[in-house]
Amino acid sequence: MNPENPRDPSRHLRENEEQLNRPSSPFSSEAIKGLLTKIKTWYQGLSNTGKLVVAGVSVVIGFGFLNLFLRLVTTLITLAVLGGALYLGYKFLIESDPSQN
Repeated sequence: MNPENPRDPSRHLRENEEQLNRPSSPFSSEAIKGLLTKIKTWYQGLSNTGKLVVAGVSVVIGFGFLNLFLRLVTTLITLAVLGGALYLGYKFLIESDPSQN
């Protein structure tokens, strides 16, 4: 008889536990720390001019993301106000029209 029966519940349970204990995300804290260490080492190896260029590009990219975020928030607020105005217009002009029964 085969001791590792494919329908063995304890084996199935062990496999599930192993699957749960494995790191599920490539963005685990160890991976992020390792990446930050690599970036820091690379940055420290640059010349002063290179550091200045990298810092400048980082600031420009940061402002670009900030601009993108603020435009998204502005768009969402505009849509909310427009939706509210349309709803109020519907409620007061269409729904309360006395000519309709």
